[in-house]
Amino acid sequence: MESQIQARVIEFARRRGIIARKLSFGEGWPDYMFLWEGRILFIEFKRPGEKPKPLQVYVIELIRKQGFEVILVDNIIDGRKAIRSFIGEDDTQLERVRSGHDRDQ
Repeated sequence: MESQIQARVIEFARRRGIIARKLSFGEGWPDYMFLWEGRILFIEFKRPGEKPKPLQVYVIELIRKQGFEVILVDNIIDGRKAIRSFIGEDDTQLERVRSGHDRDQ
């Protein structure tokens, strides 16, 4: 399920001209980095309802302290909303995805 979510969100991003690169820095790092117009978004993909492991939480906080955006995505709709918000298609959606208040799937 996680790989299906990941594939659909990556395809959605690439159709909008966003560069998507799988990260292989080691355990704990987000799955993908998305690049667009000088900006970076990191996404950690999870199965629906799955929570990040303690090491992932630690790495995510390190990345955020450096000023980068890191989003946990466990469904296709939230992934698409995160991508839309990242490129400015809808600035209100990312805050809902961050807080977990927008579960459409």
